[in-house]
Amino acid sequence: MSDGFRLFCVWLAHRIFSYSTKIHVLGKENLPKSDAFLLTSNHISHFDPPLLSCIVPRYIEWIAMKELFRGPIGKRFFHWLGAIPVDRAEADSKILRKAIHRLKCKTVIGIFPEGGLRSGKDSLLQGAPGKPGFATLSILSGTPIVPCVILGSDRLYKPQYWNPKQRIFGKGKRAPVWIAFGSPIQPDPSLPKQQARNQIHTQTIASIQSLANALQKHFGLQPEDFPQTAQQRRKEPFSLL
Repeated sequence: MSDGFRLFCVWLAHRIFSYSTKIHVLGKENLPKSDAFLLTSNHISHFDPPLLSCIVPRYIEWIAMKELFRGPIGKRFFHWLGAIPVDRAEADSKILRKAIHRLKCKTVIGIFPEGGLRSGKDSLLQGAPGKPGFATLSILSGTPIVPCVILGSDRLYKPQYWNPKQRIFGKGKRAPVWIAFGSPIQPDPSLPKQQARNQIHTQTIASIQSLANALQKHFGLQPEDFPQTAQQRRKEPFSLL
């Protein structure tokens, strides 16, 4: 049931976002074709997981806050998606073991180190350190990290992008989204665990910042293309893109 359900959800997300977004991608060739990896990205909107799941050619099992699993419907839905619930307030060794097991089965796991939606100085793009769990997971599982940056998905908080009339009579009105994938960062097994963890954490954050700069340079992005809160996006004027 879950495999078919997952395929259907990815297909549905493709259809939905092809209507509302125009996606530009850099570095897709950096994604491993068969081995496990940790997709580690900044987080600017609730649309990020399905958008990234549309672009990455392999299925992603996301680490998600446990609040999403409350109630029988939410619990079953996210269980079928293969999501891994995590308590953002405290470490959970059981969840860590489950994630490590899935990585050893060559699964792709997606994680947002910021622990929630972030913009400005709280964003990885501005040098915020994020939560260290992704580095720990990489070291303990021996799995590489693929750093990722997504920009523009926060524009989807503007209802105009979902209005059929706007799309029919305003040709080209789709939200631009930019995504970049960096080269895999391998954990160093020769180092003591704490040193290896610090190293891969620093390398990942630096790579994410570098990817954001690469997107800005390649596509000529402006300051308004970088993360904004949902409230800020809703106040912006709607224009042809």
